[in-house]
Amino acid sequence: MQFQEDSSKAWWAACAVWAALCASAFVALGGAEDPSRPRGRISPYQAEIAALEHLRAVDASAYARFETVDAAIYRDPVTDRRVWLVLCDGEVPTRLARAVVVEIDAESGKVIRTRRPGGVPGTGEGAR
Repeated sequence: MQFQEDSSKAWWAACAVWAALCASAFVALGGAEDPSRPRGRISPYQAEIAALEHLRAVDASAYARFETVDAAIYRDPVTDRRVWLVLCDGEVPTRLARAVVVEIDAESGKVIRTRRPGGVPGTGEGAR
């Protein structure tokens, strides 16, 4: 019986040490950069917000009930810059009938252009 009590105490002590180690690592790494996103690039979430703000600034009534569907990073072969392609559609999905793609510069967060989906990025196809 003594062995079980000693094992149980050791297990709880190990759990407490592990919890303290995890808590200290969490606090120490709280302000660290996200290694999955290279320095100088806005996040997909920021790109989605910028796209919706741009659409509502262009025509508040037409794009009032639009949401973002997806955001994907793309490297423009002509300029070699990274661009966020943000697909936006109505709150009630329209199967791309009213959808638009907002292209946003990944470094500055500025809107490059708005176009209909289906065109090839950087070629002007589908541009509005």
